[in-house]
Amino acid sequence: MLRKLLLPALVLGASACTAVPNCAEDWYDTGWREGRFGGQPWDVQYAASCGERFDQSRYASGWQAGLGARPALGGS
Repeated sequence: MLRKLLLPALVLGASACTAVPNCAEDWYDTGWREGRFGGQPWDVQYAASCGERFDQSRYASGWQAGLGARPALGGS
């Protein structure tokens, strides 16, 4: 019984971790979101998945702008 429940859970969990990016998205906005929320740059992964459709310079510009928009923690 446990195997019948465990296998579907593993398959669904693994598929959620291997999501494919939308290669037609605005790369500046994607970089900004990831930088703003403290994510590591994923430019290498996007380039491997999207090839020519990935605009690395727009992504990097957005990531830097998002990183600069992060709120400061702590005091002054």
